[in-house]
Amino acid sequence: AYEYTLKAEKVCEEGTQKQIPLYDHYFFSILICAEVFKLDSSFHDQAKKIAYKNLKNLKKVQTQMPKNFRSRYLLAKAVIKMNFSPNLKKEISFDFLSVIGVANEDNYLHIEGIACEIYGRFLKDKGIHLDGAHYLKRALGLYERWGANFKVQAIANEISNIQNDDFNKEININSFIEISESLSNERDLEVIFKNILETAITFSNSLKGAIFRRDHNQYFVISNVNNDISHYPQSIIDYAYNSNQIVRIDSIFDLEDFSKDKYFTNNQVRSLLALPLVANGEVESVLYLENSKVDKVFTADKTRILEIISTQMALSIKNAYLFKNLEKLVSERTEELEKKTHQLQISSGEKQTLIRVLCHDLANLLMSSRISFKRLNKKLKELELSDPDITRYLKKIDSSFTNQSHVIDNVRHLELAKEKGFQITLTTVDFLKTLTNSIDTFEQQISTKKINIVINENLNDIEVLSDELCLGVNILNNLISNAIKFTFEGGKISFGLQDDDQEYYYIYIKDSGIGMKDQMVRNMFQDNIHTSTRGTNSEPGSGFGLSIIKSYVNKMNGDISVTSKHKDDFPEESGTTFILKLKKAV
Repeated sequence: AYEYTLKAEKVCEEGTQKQIPLYDHYFFSILICAEVFKLDSSFHDQAKKIAYKNLKNLKKVQTQMPKNFRSRYLLAKAVIKMNFSPNLKKEISFDFLSVIGVANEDNYLHIEGIACEIYGRFLKDKGIHLDGAHYLKRALGLYERWGANFKVQAIANEISNIQNDDFNKEININSFIEISESLSNERDLEVIFKNILETAITFSNSLKGAIFRRDHNQYFVISNVNNDISHYPQSIIDYAYNSNQIVRIDSIFDLEDFSKDKYFTNNQVRSLLALPLVANGEVESVLYLENSKVDKVFTADKTRILEIISTQMALSIKNAYLFKNLEKLVSERTEELEKKTHQLQISSGEKQTLIRVLCHDLANLLMSSRISFKRLNKKLKELELSDPDITRYLKKIDSSFTNQSHVIDNVRHLELAKEKGFQITLTTVDFLKTLTNSIDTFEQQISTKKINIVINENLNDIEVLSDELCLGVNILNNLISNAIKFTFEGGKISFGLQDDDQEYYYIYIKDSGIGMKDQMVRNMFQDNIHTSTRGTNSEPGSGFGLSIIKSYVNKMNGDISVTSKHKDDFPEESGTTFILKLKKAV
């Protein structure tokens, strides 16, 4: 191929006078030269010289006809870098992902397919088998649409061989820890199920998958292809659900017990896996995976790893539904509360009852989540995983549970704090350290809204007389949460020292959010007046948090004040500023 491309190039340059066939030849010549460079050292210098010369020619034409040739040029450039500078792994990956995106945008199926195929092999050679298989499968689908049947068969055989490689150990447990954590925070369960499904399909080399959840003998289906139960073998789903047994089919000859299912009459199935997702002895869902092109995709080792992962998935799904039910309960109780506040001011007795009920419900949920977390932690220890990222995630989750428990206990005693009084232990506290820990708690929310956090250097070395946990969890967490809630996407929240005197520091927390009307500012710290409003992304709130903050600040011999400019009145400079008056540590 290399010898013929040299001859072809000479003929093309003499005969076509820089027409499109010549430019197409430059592209394929670069791919061939790159392969020769890898295979035969005697042609290194010549192949490299020709490849760079043709890349230069291709660059010229892509500036003149970008729609036709930019994807070819970018792919050629990526291939040259991959073969001549293989250590630039990050740059190579970025280049290939750019090519794939551009080819898709320009609707060049064959260029996108070639890019996915070459990039898939590059990842596989680097030991990144899961991602490599993913891009090879994507290339297979593109070649099918393009009608390159021999390519389709070659890629299918290559994927089949990959599944026999010993790469099952490569499974990144961090990704499943992140999925479990996202299930606890994500409100849209449909999105959560899809994330789990995509991960399982990528790992197992499936071409089709679904998750089934049964409610009153009716199936709720989430799939990457079709959400109708009639498009799946219901006999297998029923068996996995009712028996709590894994169903694994390695070829069409293993379908004896399920051969009467009409699904197999109308669909070609080569490999199949139905895996119950079990939590606390109960089947939460069934994970269904299928490959219609290759036999024996779901090996024993791969099935065993999926089974281990399924326990984490099931626990996460169960916890997600618990959170969803709690959200519904809180929503119902909030609606009740809003109706009552329109009729009369909330009495002390009503508030105490509401607090007791909510704290009871939250405490039960927290206890259930903590039990599930301990089981997950125990399972990870049994697997003898020593990844430092896993340890960091587990510590972060455990710290979050501790903070939540502390908040619930303090809210329970809020009325006692006001009516009978209580004592907190005041010690010397590093304010910047406590502030940083609080900001880290809201890392995900800050990232989601793309908020810029600015901490003034004048907060360095400031020590205040306070209760550290109370300052962080009850005061700063609440103020930061409100600032995030009312700040627009891309906005800013800043912290700094406004002033100080002989006895106190005056520390500001300022956001560039929607701001508040004067009436709301006046009622801000009144615990018998509901001042709740929704955030810039419709985030809900109780309206009682700031009265709690004031109670705790007062117990520390300090104070809190607020100024605000509403966006309706000050469209260019809206926002809210809280000033914390905290006693200096001696």
